Amino acid sequence: MAFGIAAVASGTVGLGLAAVAAGVVWAAVIHRQATEATARLEQWRDSQVCLACTGKF
Repeated sequence: MAFGIAAVASGTVGLGLAAVAAGVVWAAVIHRQATEATARLEQWRDSQVCLACTGKF
């Protein structure tokens, strides 16, 4: 992001906008991966059974 802001400030608007767009896409990919990992963790946690009380956590 800082590179994109610096590029825009120095007059290279196209390169700056491309860097900002790449940062936004990267953030969206990371957010999607984190959301999917959280969902898988919750699904795994719900499937764990307490052997002492025969109930789910």
